[in-house]
Amino acid sequence: MSGPLVETHSVSPDYFRAMGIPLLQGRTFTPQDANKELEVDQRLSPIYKSGGKPAPELTNSIALPVVVNEAMVRQFWPDQNPIGQMFAWGSKDGPWHEVIGVTGDVKQWSITHAPVPEAYGAFSASGYLYVVVRTSKPSMNVTPEVRHALGQIDSSLPLFSVRTMNEVIAQHASGQQFLALLVSLFSVLALLLASVGIYGVLSYLVTQRTREIGIRMSLGASRGNVLALVLRHGMRLAGLGFAAGMIGALVAGRLLSGLLHEIHPSDPVTILLVAFGLALVSLLACYLPARRAAKVDPIVALRYE
Repeated sequence: MSGPLVETHSVSPDYFRAMGIPLLQGRTFTPQDANKELEVDQRLSPIYKSGGKPAPELTNSIALPVVVNEAMVRQFWPDQNPIGQMFAWGSKDGPWHEVIGVTGDVKQWSITHAPVPEAYGAFSASGYLYVVVRTSKPSMNVTPEVRHALGQIDSSLPLFSVRTMNEVIAQHASGQQFLALLVSLFSVLALLLASVGIYGVLSYLVTQRTREIGIRMSLGASRGNVLALVLRHGMRLAGLGFAAGMIGALVAGRLLSGLLHEIHPSDPVTILLVAFGLALVSLLACYLPARRAAKVDPIVALRYE
């Protein structure tokens, strides 16, 4: 269990609270855990930099605390208690890591990429540093304060690529938003064409059945009866098209699932809202020809050829 099987990160004890990542089981890091990680890093780094390999007695005696996410638990310890499990990353000879907590999954790569197994080690102050700040103030107004705080720690530390979480999400979602906009435009166009089609078919139907409508009205059918007759016929056609469209939508939804964020391809709320909207549009498209049919003068209709 090492290398590409698990994404690894080094974080400070307050990282999960700052990012709003829920702790589901166990505990997160303490300052003592960070000190232990730093001590081990100082002992092993010179050996690795010189091209050597730590003695097994040394690495086997080390058990560093680590926090893992739900995806890692599902993949490696299904139906087991992950707390206390041991594994190594980077080398099968250790140092070993002991699971002390489990957190919720986080989408590190993109909003549409499924969460991957992740392991968080205690921050050891080595390599590139990313600072996460959670604040109740306007995000960009905090930048000077963060810069000042870093300057007090080390004036040589540069602060760059400052972004709010909304900007990070917008950057990852830009491609999906553009594709979603295109799909929405085509959907509106398809809805417009369908409405025009329903209206045209029913208008033609009313024209073809003008004499029949006149006979019905002469025999006592009211304008309401004629209106209901045409509406029923039109909504029946719309219902058949709606059923076929729903089947196609469910199939297409699976193909377009990569464009969906936090929405299942067969989300019932979305389907009900779309169905309600289509029903209204179909009813309007049917009503106009039906209303015209209801206003037909029986005498004129009987003379219609």
